[in-house]
Amino acid sequence: MTASSQKSKPSGKGRRHATQQSVNSAVKAICDIMRRSNCAGALQYVPELTWILFLRILDEREMHEAEAAAAVKVRFAPSLKAPYRWQDWAAPPMGGSPSSATETNPRDETSMGGSPSPATAGGTSSTVSSSDGVDAVPPMEPRRTAGMPSLPRVPPKGQGWKRKELQDGALGAFIGFVNGALIPHLKALRDQPNATPRQKVMSEIFSGVERTRIDTERNLLDVLDKVHEISAETVDPTHVFTVSQVYEGLLLKMGEKGNDGGQFFTPREIIRAMVRVIDPQIGETVYDPGCGTGGFLAQAFEHMAGRNNEKIKRPDQLETIKRQTFYGREKDNATYPIALANLVLHNIDEPHIWHGNTLTGAETYGGLFTDAPALYNVVLMNPPFGGKEGKEAQTKFTYKTGATQVLFLQHVLDSLKPGGRCGIVLDEGVLFRTNETAFVQTKRKLLDDCNLWCIVSLPGGVFTAAGAGVKTNLLFFVKGQQTEKIWYYDLSDLKTGKRTPFTIAHFEEFFRLLPQRSDSAHSWSVDMVARRDNAKREAVPFRAEAEKITAAAETVREHLKALKTAKQADSAAYNALTEKLGAIEREA
Repeated sequence: MTASSQKSKPSGKGRRHATQQSVNSAVKAICDIMRRSNCAGALQYVPELTWILFLRILDEREMHEAEAAAAVKVRFAPSLKAPYRWQDWAAPPMGGSPSSATETNPRDETSMGGSPSPATAGGTSSTVSSSDGVDAVPPMEPRRTAGMPSLPRVPPKGQGWKRKELQDGALGAFIGFVNGALIPHLKALRDQPNATPRQKVMSEIFSGVERTRIDTERNLLDVLDKVHEISAETVDPTHVFTVSQVYEGLLLKMGEKGNDGGQFFTPREIIRAMVRVIDPQIGETVYDPGCGTGGFLAQAFEHMAGRNNEKIKRPDQLETIKRQTFYGREKDNATYPIALANLVLHNIDEPHIWHGNTLTGAETYGGLFTDAPALYNVVLMNPPFGGKEGKEAQTKFTYKTGATQVLFLQHVLDSLKPGGRCGIVLDEGVLFRTNETAFVQTKRKLLDDCNLWCIVSLPGGVFTAAGAGVKTNLLFFVKGQQTEKIWYYDLSDLKTGKRTPFTIAHFEEFFRLLPQRSDSAHSWSVDMVARRDNAKREAVPFRAEAEKITAAAETVREHLKALKTAKQADSAAYNALTEKLGAIEREA
């Protein structure tokens, strides 16, 4: 039997999704196929769907870029050549022969199958000299009119030619191509001479992929057909979430309780509120040192660009936020490629994500982090709670502790520019724990070196759906000035759960009061200047007593030193003095 007996039904763009329910049904159908195909849970099928969806959207985006480049006679070189493009091996066949898809277009510079020039390899457009010697301007990506797709279409005779060739070939040829040719080619892109930033990102997205998880050719072809239907061209942006938001819905599944993915996922409502408070601006750098699936960086991009790029006033601003704005670090091997794909799907062409351990500095891959700044304008993050770090991580920090979140807070303080702004999620223990020196010292540094101007106490169940039931707070601060007044807003009395989820609407009063930081039934201010003055006055008698005890301790140390000199360090008197010294030091 040959693979031709397993041919899928040819289709074009697929049906148009005019409602959110339609998109959700399409995504559920894909996940159902993957669940029966050796991908039982979200932690298995989300990484698999990540690279498949990424290649689909990349192909569509580069076709769009090629059309834009051709319109202004600017060279364009795609990131991938035949037969590794989605349109060759994954798209449903629409007739024709292999040769019809690989013939060189007379306009070789903009042909999707043409050979890239060294200066433009990897899915980029570049300036070229016109006949009068003036450089042509790289094209802006054309905007879509709502409901009217403007993407170029692959000539029907060429779409899916490689897929058809493989299906008509020997049994197993299709999966053999995916595992033995496609995936190795994509993983090796970063190592080729003059690899572009986009090609490096592609390789890193495939860094943890060795083979497809889907068990049969039939199931894989069904998945490809259904993914092909979910695109910018088939999803109506006026009524439906964008493809990037559809993907975020999948990440939510990965973060649900019981899936063990909560450590990488912050609820979108929390992220949206934090980004709105910090208000990052075009031209500023944004950093997340434990970025997980990239939620903070993706939301910051949406905030800075605005809906349909309405905040973009000049072409160079769009280039800036796509290529020179977003930086992050992620340790987990499975989560790192998902973060990259998520950011690319949000139109961040060059996500500068460092793969490795932020706290120890141990690097897995730093090729996307080249030329990253040492300090940042904005830091947004949700550090892991309850982790225990070893000595290797602690050596880099002034205040030694095994508590992961306290080390991350120190890292954030060291990563902000003067005047830089931070929004961070911290557990209750960091705020109130006083029985470990590093906790106290780190909080003192935060209050002395930064203006901690706002703390929001969240309901206890906000992170429960993400596998973490820890009580949490949002902290907002600015580096470079001492804290004088903290505005507290309390949401802890809200009851949240699966049937009563926490939504952005719960922040409505918070944002109404925020400009004036007004008092209300849920908000109040604490004068830290007055508290410091009171603390100093109250500490005077304790300091005097501590000085007396310290002097007594010094006397005991002198006696111990004398006994050592007299070689009586093992005597009863020496042991008694040692115990006395310990008691005095504890009292001091």
